[in-house]
Amino acid sequence: MRKIILIFFSVLFSVASWSQRPVQWSFSAKKISERKYEFRLIGIVQDQWHTYSQNTLTGGPVPTKVSFEKNPSILIDGEPKEIGQLEEKYDSVFEMKVKTLTGKIEYVQLVEVKTDSASLSGSVEYMACNNHLCMPPKKFPFTVSLE
Repeated sequence: MRKIILIFFSVLFSVASWSQRPVQWSFSAKKISERKYEFRLIGIVQDQWHTYSQNTLTGGPVPTKVSFEKNPSILIDGEPKEIGQLEEKYDSVFEMKVKTLTGKIEYVQLVEVKTDSASLSGSVEYMACNNHLCMPPKKFPFTVSLE
């Protein structure tokens, strides 16, 4: 009977853990000149959780990646700038140094609009982990009007 109860609670804990959303995302765009905008993607990472930097080396965890859908009306200026509490540490699971982010994280992208208005769409793919488990990589889609 003890084994059944132990298995039941283990399964219940696993299901509860996998249904968690350890990162809450939001986005905005701010006009900074006649045709230029600053797009901000903001993630709030729950306590005890972290994500991995977009500058994570190959062979390790899944890095955070911001992707933009192609739009002939929008020019993407370089790569998104990553802002947040970055920590580099050795991870025994991946057997390498990894770069993690906790708390509030931001990805800032400058864009130029070639027409009077356009929509910027894309997604952020990320993997969140704590000291006990890693969630499978997830994608958060976004669309913002630039006018």
